[in-house]
Amino acid sequence: MYEKEKIKIRLSNLDYIDLEKDMSSMNFYKPNGSLNKNKFLIKLIKGMYQDYLITNANIEKTLSIEFENDKNSLSEIANNINQFNFISRYSDRNLFYYDKNIYIQITKESRSMFNEIEYSLIGNITLSEFIRCLIHQYICMSHYERERCILFDLYCTLKEIKDSQKECMINTKDGKQYKFQIGHIYIDDDEKHRIISGFALSNNKKELMYLKLVDIDYITSLKSSYSFTKEEKELIFNYQDL
Repeated sequence: MYEKEKIKIRLSNLDYIDLEKDMSSMNFYKPNGSLNKNKFLIKLIKGMYQDYLITNANIEKTLSIEFENDKNSLSEIANNINQFNFISRYSDRNLFYYDKNIYIQITKESRSMFNEIEYSLIGNITLSEFIRCLIHQYICMSHYERERCILFDLYCTLKEIKDSQKECMINTKDGKQYKFQIGHIYIDDDEKHRIISGFALSNNKKELMYLKLVDIDYITSLKSSYSFTKEEKELIFNYQDL
């Protein structure tokens, strides 16, 4: 795709400052203590790209109800409509002065995603501009929406494990490990973080626990399943599930 497998993105300084704040609050650090900007940006693009594809699919579904046409035509029309709305909303040069350059190093794992975006989605704009719009759209979202975007894979894994009612092992970024039964995934009203509530299991005992998604390093589903008693439900089901 690119000679040095890098993409140059021009951002406003305000957007860049907000990105660095999120990198810090979501613990995207390298072992040497510096911010892991590339890892964060690739996760951001992946999460926002998923939302873009969902919007495409919704527009296509609406078009299919109104018009009779072949699927390929509707798909192209849907993408054109979505792209026009997307670019016009997040690419207003009269509002933003792009004075900060960042570089995204394409990884082996992310190469196919960038190829798909460049060759299948964007038309008369550059890949760099499309990604800049993704980033600015991300900045315009609420904190918990941004958190779900960055932690998209983790969030989907948690939802899948919760829906299947399987116990899991949760490893946190501070080196701790919990055998866990997930009750709810919800938004904390004070800090606006996504949090999971449930029970940590140890020595045949259950302890009510709350964990922020940003503090989870990785999660592993186990074969054992669970169900909650009435008393346990009263403890953890006080929030709207998300």
